[in-house]
Amino acid sequence: MIISSAQIQRTLALYAQCQNHFSGTRKANTHQEDQVSLSSSYLEAQEVIKQLHEQPAVRSLLVNQLREEIRQGQYNLKGEEVAAKLLGRLTVDRLI
Repeated sequence: MIISSAQIQRTLALYAQCQNHFSGTRKANTHQEDQVSLSSSYLEAQEVIKQLHEQPAVRSLLVNQLREEIRQGQYNLKGEEVAAKLLGRLTVDRLI
């Protein structure tokens, strides 16, 4: 599992943008019935999803660096940091 604060923040920002766009679209189109319209935002969201799926599942450089730190006994991790990352990732996973 990749736990990245930057990834969580980007995903939450994207989700908020999509929610704002789609909620505004629904309000504007309430007088129309039985029509489907794909916006450019939808296509952009699809492209972002495609790019997310193309990201490697394992970042070899980071894994090797952490493996070496663990081997040397230099890897120190705070429980609060782990908990914060897990909660952030859980939030993103539930939104998506």
